[in-house]
Amino acid sequence: MRRLALTLATAVLASGCIIGDDDDDHLPPPSGAGSVIVYWEFLRNAPAQPQGAVLYDADLVGPGTGPCAQSAVEVVTIDVGGAPQFVVDCVYQGVQGATLDLLPTGPQAARIRGWRGDFAVYDSRVTLDVFQDQVTEQPLVDVEGVPAPIDLFGDLAAGATFYASCAQADVPNISFELWDSYGTLIDDGVAGCSDPLPAPVFAGDLDLDNYTVRMQGTATQGPNSGRVVFDSCDQVFDHFIAQIGTGGIAVTLQTPPGC
Repeated sequence: MRRLALTLATAVLASGCIIGDDDDDHLPPPSGAGSVIVYWEFLRNAPAQPQGAVLYDADLVGPGTGPCAQSAVEVVTIDVGGAPQFVVDCVYQGVQGATLDLLPTGPQAARIRGWRGDFAVYDSRVTLDVFQDQVTEQPLVDVEGVPAPIDLFGDLAAGATFYASCAQADVPNISFELWDSYGTLIDDGVAGCSDPLPAPVFAGDLDLDNYTVRMQGTATQGPNSGRVVFDSCDQVFDHFIAQIGTGGIAVTLQTPPGC
């Protein structure tokens, strides 16, 4: 029933280089060319999840015309061979899909990207099967998140006073949790504490997005052993161009915890 509803809804999608006009009539392709119907959803890399990933906007529908609700993708672009680029709102007239007209027949390499502002945050390559004088519905495309490297560090402080070493702070065991912009737990782990401070806590790839990180330091010795004695509370950062590469982001954990 969902596929039938989507197929009927996609029939009202405009097509061409820019999708978004008010022409609801879908014309058959001219002889020697074909059309395809494409639907998209988005796949986020998420090591903390059981499958190592999380699927966004899997309902393939949304209200009106605009961004997709979960991925926050605003615009989808589709590049097919030498054809002009197709551009469409992530949700157009209630559907995450588009009809691509005037494509050369045969298997066509296509690149589908989901954009937030100037950033392509999802990107996948697929093959579209185009048949002459036909409109063909393609398999659903899982557009994958775009990863980029980032380093996160943990600093330890009591108010305005920063500790010079882990030993000065009684060697807390630093852990972290990372959530994406939709509130999904993406990664977590325990990093320990290492000198010099700030200590490395996370080093690896994250899909481009807005994130929230929380770091906690658990006492490993003394009367508070096993208790959280340092806490960064929730800290937000944007993992886009500014944070890619060397330098990373330092997060301060305070004692006593004040969240």
